[in-house]
This record gives sequence, C-alpha cells and structure tokens, in this order.
Amino acid sequence: MEDLLIEAFYGILLSFWVAIVTLYISKVFEKKYSSYVARKVIHILGGGVTGIIILMFFQTPYIPIIASLCVLIGLLIMRIKRTAPWFQESQSRGEIYFAISSLFLFSFMWYIYPEKILSIIPFLYMSIGDGVTGIVRYIFYKKRVKGYIGTIAMIITCVPIGYYLLLPYGLQMVGILSAIIASLVEKVSIIDDNISVPLVSSVILIIGAKIL
Repeated sequence: MEDLLIEAFYGILLSFWVAIVTLYISKVFEKKYSSYVARKVIHILGGGVTGIIILMFFQTPYIPIIASLCVLIGLLIMRIKRTAPWFQESQSRGEIYFAISSLFLFSFMWYIYPEKILSIIPFLYMSIGDGVTGIVRYIFYKKRVKGYIGTIAMIITCVPIGYYLLLPYGLQMVGILSAIIASLVEKVSIIDDNISVPLVSSVILIIGAKIL
C-alpha cells in the first residue's frame, strides 16, 4: 500500500509536468516553429520523461493506466471543444492514438513479461524515438515529410534504448531488431505511427522474449 501511495505521488508530479509541457512549453515551440514541432516536443518532454520516470520508480501499472485514461479523456474533450489548436490538428489525431497506445502498453504489455520493460520500450520508441525523428525531419526538410534522414535518426535513437534496456535480460539483440523495425514501420503512412510503432515493436518484443 505504501508503494502505491508513493507511485501516486510520482503520478501527480508527472501529471503537473505533462500539463506544463502540453499547455505552456509546446505553445512556445508552436509560435517559434510550427504545430508539428510542438507535437514532437510533447512527445519527448511529456511522453519521454514520463516513460523514464515510470521505468525508474513504478512497480505497478495502476497509476500509469489511470493517467493514460485521464489523458485520453482530456485530449478528447480538448479536441471536441477545439481549445488546443497549437498542437491538435484537424488532419491528424495522433495525440489521441498516442494516449490509446499508452493505455494498451500499460494495461496489457505490462503483464506479458515478468518485468515492466516490454511495456516501457515501445512507449519510449513512440515518444522519444518518434519525437526526435520529427524534429530532425523538420530541421532538414522544413516540412512534414517521411524522409529517410528522419528514419536514420530514429534508428540511432531507438537502438540504444532497446539494446541497453534489454541487456540485463540477455535480449539485447531483440531490442536492436525491435528498434530497427519500429523505425522502418514509422516511415509507412498507412497507419498512424502512434499506433504502428508501439504495436509492431510490441509484437517483436513478445516473440523475441518467448523464443529466447
């Protein structure tokens, strides 16, 4: 019970941080650059920091599940009321898919493997990996395009995440493979990458963990 209370405390702090990133910091980047960059800043500073804190301090999925559900509801309300145009775009519902994928990872993937690691790695690919990819593409192309430079940047970002987080379990090669495939899948525009990246990388991680 004490551990859950501590995790609830961290959850409250994370909620404030994500709110600051989403409602204030991202606005600065939207004004200086674009709504696309603002979204990627939310990915990295909001999602990425959250994933790292969960990895370091959380032992149960309850708070992350509740937080993901609250974020999803909040984003839906903001979209319906159109109160966050600086990062919510009419042609993209990526932030909604991000919240749905987070809910999936923390409510399902957490239980697949004895450790929480299989839920955290796809989350970090989706948040940090995809965030870095978008910013690199913006720097090089000055527009929203699925260029190869961004894919290379995502591979460079995600491979160390997959490798080092799975190294203690002897699954580092699975981590490398999942990172590369996730990065290649991100480039495909058929399905929103906030769904495809965590889903495909989760499947690779599950198969790899079961076989090895």
